[in-house]
Amino acid sequence: MFFQIKAIRKGSKPAIWRRAYIPSNITFAQLALLLEIILEYDESDMYEFEFFQKKDRMIEWHEGDQNLHDFYYSYLNAPDTYINEWLMNKEWFTFRMRKTGPDVPEYRVETEKVLKSIQFQDDGNRELSYPVIFKEVSVKNDRFWSDLNVINETLKNKYFTRKTDADYMYISELRTCIREGQGIAVCDEMINRDIHTKKSANSALKELTDNILSPFIFQKMEELKKEIDHDANKRITASVEEILNAYTKQNLCEMAKDLGLELAAARKDKIVYELASHLLDPQIMREQLLQVDDSELDAFEKAMEKGCFEPSEEEFQELAAVCDLNYIADFTDNTMEVPEEVILVYNVIKKNGYREFHKKAYWLLICLKAFDLIHVVAPDKILYRMYRQNINADYEDFMAVLYRIPDSLNPCRMIGNRIVSKDTIKNEIYKRIEAGQRDIDYYIPTVKEIISYAEDGYPSCEDAYAALFDFYHGSMHVDDELCEYLCLHAFCVFSSGGMLSDYMDIVNEKDVTFDSDKQVERFAFLAMQVNNNTRMFELKGHKPLEMRMGMSDLPNGKKPTIVPMSGLAAQMLESGKSQLAAMGIDIDTKSTGTDIPVIHYKGGLNGKAETSMKKVYPNDLCPCGSGLKYKRCCGRR
Repeated sequence: MFFQIKAIRKGSKPAIWRRAYIPSNITFAQLALLLEIILEYDESDMYEFEFFQKKDRMIEWHEGDQNLHDFYYSYLNAPDTYINEWLMNKEWFTFRMRKTGPDVPEYRVETEKVLKSIQFQDDGNRELSYPVIFKEVSVKNDRFWSDLNVINETLKNKYFTRKTDADYMYISELRTCIREGQGIAVCDEMINRDIHTKKSANSALKELTDNILSPFIFQKMEELKKEIDHDANKRITASVEEILNAYTKQNLCEMAKDLGLELAAARKDKIVYELASHLLDPQIMREQLLQVDDSELDAFEKAMEKGCFEPSEEEFQELAAVCDLNYIADFTDNTMEVPEEVILVYNVIKKNGYREFHKKAYWLLICLKAFDLIHVVAPDKILYRMYRQNINADYEDFMAVLYRIPDSLNPCRMIGNRIVSKDTIKNEIYKRIEAGQRDIDYYIPTVKEIISYAEDGYPSCEDAYAALFDFYHGSMHVDDELCEYLCLHAFCVFSSGGMLSDYMDIVNEKDVTFDSDKQVERFAFLAMQVNNNTRMFELKGHKPLEMRMGMSDLPNGKKPTIVPMSGLAAQMLESGKSQLAAMGIDIDTKSTGTDIPVIHYKGGLNGKAETSMKKVYPNDLCPCGSGLKYKRCCGRR
């Protein structure tokens, strides 16, 4: 039996890929050896298979291995694990080499077909007995791949299959077998070993739930059904399946994908059944309800006691978030009801201390959202100090809660002893951010700041941002939603060290136009205020204004001087000149500007030409109309 796979190089546009047949009944170590040849990697035992949806990773286990640190994933030993179960039940996986540079590609490998046998004409129309690449899409002179015919010749001569007993060899041992002409061993009696398996925190907790809670829940559900059968007048008016049936199949597939389920190919009734079963899993309910706050959870518990009821406007608002999670039925006659199956599962998790865990985990999620925006990368002790401002806990208790935060809700990931924003892990961007940070202590935001960042995505509690919002809303007559958008993006630009010109691009994209010079001056002043009061990655969460106030005086009584490089920057600095002077900062708007004569026609082209002087700065567009900056055109020296 063979699997037909397609290995697609991640990040390639247009996609670069190879399609191949690989034998079944082999271990992941053997598959790594084959992919090493098919994808032309250098020899290494630092390979990794990642099944993202299942949260499983296959690597080679070694004594004292320090890489098993991600509590979101279970780690299995590749030489001890056969591929059939995973490739038959999962549509794709990622194959990569760990501890390599950013230029080494990784691949999304899709399982396309399972074939009992293959008649291969290139081998005399005989049954295929070795792996082979049979199609590829690449580019000329690809720096990673060579001629596939050469690779196929190697696969045919050295990687032929032979039947044998399970041997659980590591990749280095398998290479020795290849060099000795023994080929690839396939095994009919595949038995996975778990002696080196390291389960994720979520897997261990789910196993505990399945072993202890699930039988209890099953028993209660059976009793409930018998009670309903006995009394024909009693019925359940709501169920999770009924709630889900109201969605379209497309909506259900998107919901399933968000929950890590691969159900797109199934019928709608099958998707509904699988989704309902998943949502009623005690561990999944624990995770899903972390998206609602304590007051919303209180309202949910009160709703459980009411049966079918018509909510007030206030109750409807409090229950909206749980409704979105599909744990409350919202009927067309404006009534609501919590299904009895939901009440049953919730009461089980509540008896096992869920409310206490929810309080801790919900606050930690808020801290993680704020951390992601303020710091991006910092030691875990910084997150711990943020967390302790609202929850009195020792470090071990904090870590226990952190490990139980679902990966799907967590914007960060733990790497070693650091918390890192997921958005910066690809291409190791977080390392470049770290390298550019000042040698200062990390800023610890207040509880008010943490909540502000988590709820709005920017420091809405900061006076400078509130003033910018009021300017857009009051002076520019911008609606509330766009005001929020522009404030949010002001933070995104300035927190990462962006320039005013970068922010102006965003303002212009939204067609926000200034009606007068006065508005421009006011905007420039507010933008400078926002920039000075934005917590920046480079400053480890401190504001530029805080850094300036903490600076020591320059020698000989000198003051720092700022010079503008564009007309807009000069205008902005000029508007804030008095405030900067009070901070001990001089501005010099003249030394970088050049006075040049400009001809203009007040009465149009038929009018009289007049000449005046205009100050042009290096980064301004050249007055000659070339479209280049002045420093690149007429201002070149």
